[in-house]
Amino acid sequence: MSVALATKAIQTFLTTPTPQVLCIRGKWGVGKTYIWEKIRKQAIVDGAIALPYYSYVSLFGLQTIDEVRQSVFENSVPTTKAEFSADLDNLGNNLKRYSLAAARKISRFSPYARVAYIDKYISNLSGGFRQIISLAVKNTIICFDDFERKKIAAKDLLGLASQFREQKQCKVVIILNEDALTGDEKREFSRYFEKVVEIPIEFSPTPEECAAIALNADDFLNTALTENVVKLGISNIRIISRILNSGKELFAIVSPYNVKIHRQVLHTLTLVMWSKYDDGAVPLDFVRQHGESLDHLFGEDTRSEDEKKWSSQLNDYGFNRCDELDMAIMAGVEKGFFDTAVIVKEAQEEDARHKKSAALDALHQAWRNFADTFDVSDVDRMADRLYNAYLENMQYVTAGNLDEVIVLLKKLGFPEKTPALIDAYIAAHRDDIRTFDPKPHPLQMAVNDEDLQQAIQAEMVAPTSVSVKDALIDLSQQKIRSGIEAVYDLSADDPYALFSSLQGNELNNVVAGSLFFLRVGNASEEQKGLASCATEALIRLGKEHPANAWRIKRFGINIDAIAEPDASPQQS
Repeated sequence: MSVALATKAIQTFLTTPTPQVLCIRGKWGVGKTYIWEKIRKQAIVDGAIALPYYSYVSLFGLQTIDEVRQSVFENSVPTTKAEFSADLDNLGNNLKRYSLAAARKISRFSPYARVAYIDKYISNLSGGFRQIISLAVKNTIICFDDFERKKIAAKDLLGLASQFREQKQCKVVIILNEDALTGDEKREFSRYFEKVVEIPIEFSPTPEECAAIALNADDFLNTALTENVVKLGISNIRIISRILNSGKELFAIVSPYNVKIHRQVLHTLTLVMWSKYDDGAVPLDFVRQHGESLDHLFGEDTRSEDEKKWSSQLNDYGFNRCDELDMAIMAGVEKGFFDTAVIVKEAQEEDARHKKSAALDALHQAWRNFADTFDVSDVDRMADRLYNAYLENMQYVTAGNLDEVIVLLKKLGFPEKTPALIDAYIAAHRDDIRTFDPKPHPLQMAVNDEDLQQAIQAEMVAPTSVSVKDALIDLSQQKIRSGIEAVYDLSADDPYALFSSLQGNELNNVVAGSLFFLRVGNASEEQKGLASCATEALIRLGKEHPANAWRIKRFGINIDAIAEPDASPQQS
């Protein structure tokens, strides 16, 4: 039953005096007690409740029917009182209210209770009095919550509800998660349910309805979480409330960063908390490794049906893989608290990546606006767009990129715009300027404009020496460092000695760097010479032993291992 239908049924139940038993059933966390209390309190505000008293009883921990009766008595409050509490003041008021009706029964059946001054005191609540006075409860709306957590037989509780309805003109509401009942207990409940309950409500709100209940504030946090909750199909208000509470904490940590970070952390948080607290959700371990393997796209799909379903759910949700920020959020959910320092560090790095991506997009769009037309009537405005885009995003501009726009602006007749661009470039990159090579490089665009060349040269510092090993490691990471020219003068003996002296990742990076220019289409002769010397050294190592012949295969070099290792390899 939807929220609207359940609301109407509960409103009717509260506003009519007819003794009835209503049962609200639903899964754990869907908001059964919440919807009941919300409608009850609104009915109090509207003055629409038909009966004069209300008693809320949680059955959790109660052992006997007598304890249930006593709780009904102790918790009874006027229906004009929105909140209820089992305190001494409330108990005293109920003693006064019910003692007149119970006086005759007390004197007849319980010699331990004295009613000399009914409005002032009753000296003993033990024994039969406790049971008898509770029988005086009448014209009361009684709510039995946590029915599935009871210690008392279902037939006895349903019998008590029936008794309150038929003999005491009470209205009784039972709230339970029927899925938590099992075996004989569930069969017993079902057997007596139809005989006792007149108004059954199967409360199953949609994710949209649950979000509207738990995320009702009109702000970015609640709006973003609502979108996430609906996408994942979460219809558990307790889980959604947990997501909201953690979302407030996490949002406060990342609030200084851009909105993409805000959306990411809330997107990931919703997924991870759903995964942790909902038994039917995608498992947390699967979320963690999602997107790491693409084998199913290029070969036989060996995933289980569950894994295929989970993968589809995550893709539909827009979750491709875990980055470091996602991992930090996941760790916080698992531990029960967020490590602020880690979250801030990862958010800063992700924020920097977003800013760089946005800057490059702005530069690309400025070029596209200029290039994708033959209309020359608007060249001035397009030149201004190029100028402004570069000026605003100069920290992400390379010397080669800037050279291109400076040359174009001068050709178009706007030389006055270029000094400001050059000054901005120097200011943004002064600490990074080390050497300057006006010649074209396979990994860098050439700088041809003389003004830009002179400005860069004026900021240059003397190059620091760098070892061949470090230069090759830089090449493996596609970095061009000053002093790289030293690697072009190597003979085959030099890489051989270097490779022989290294192990682990250091060896792998040095070999990768020495072979780098094999993948560069317009490499110079000296760059090709480096790759050739490295290849010759690897072949030489491979011929020394079958183990080395196998090892060099990962670098794309295959040779036939000789039967016996060379006993006296050439030494460098």
